[in-house]
Amino acid sequence: MPAPLLPAHLAHKSALVLIPPSPISTPIQSLRRVHDRNFNRWPPHVNLIYPFLCAPSSNIDAILARIRSALSQSSSHAVSSFTVRLDRSAHFQHSRDSSTIYLTASGHESEEGMRLTRVENLQKALQLEFSECDADTRPYVPHLSIGQVKRPKHVEALKVEVEATMKAFCPAGMEGFWGLDWLVDRVVVIEREGQHDPFRVVGEVLLYPERERATIDDKLTEFVEEDLRKP
Repeated sequence: MPAPLLPAHLAHKSALVLIPPSPISTPIQSLRRVHDRNFNRWPPHVNLIYPFLCAPSSNIDAILARIRSALSQSSSHAVSSFTVRLDRSAHFQHSRDSSTIYLTASGHESEEGMRLTRVENLQKALQLEFSECDADTRPYVPHLSIGQVKRPKHVEALKVEVEATMKAFCPAGMEGFWGLDWLVDRVVVIEREGQHDPFRVVGEVLLYPERERATIDDKLTEFVEEDLRKP
C-alpha cells in the first residue's frame, strides 16, 4: 500500500524516535529479524513523531536546537533521563487479517507504567514544539514493534514466542518474569534516502541525567526565591 500523500514540508523518510541501547537490543532484533517486514529499513525504535520534517539532515542544527528548547521548556523544567521496563507484549489489530505485535511497559498503576507516562510526556513536549508535524492524528501509544501477523490465531503464538525469548535473555532469578530495562537518555533524528532504504541517525539530543536535572531545578527554585526576596 503506497504511503499517503503529505504536505511538502513532511516526509515518511524521517522520524523523531527513541532507540534502545545495544545491551537490550539482542532479543528484540532476534524476534524482529524473523517477524518484522521492516527489519532491514528501521532500527528497533519507539516513534515520537512520524512522519517528520523533510530532509532534516539539511537543517539538523536548527532541528536539534528546537528539540533542546522543547525539553527545557517542558512542565518539568528539564526532561531528565529515565528507565522504562519493557515487560509486556500487546498488539494493534489493523484489520481481520493484519496485526502488529509490540513491546510496551506495564499499566499506569505500576512504577514502570508511570515511567511510560514520561515517554508520553516527552512526546507531548516535542509534538507541541513541532506542531507542523501533524499528519498522524491518532492517539499516541508508545510501542516498540516486534512483527506482523496475518491471522488472529498467530497473534497469541507470537506473544508466547516473545515471552519465551525474553525469559531466556533475562538474568537468573527472574523465573516467571521478564523485562528489559531501558535507560531512555536521548532523542534521535533518523532519515533515509529512499522509501525502501535503511534509516540512519543524523542527529541526537541527550536528556539530562537525573542528578543534573535535580541541580537545575534547585537552581531555578533558588533563583525564584531570591527574586521574591528583592524589594
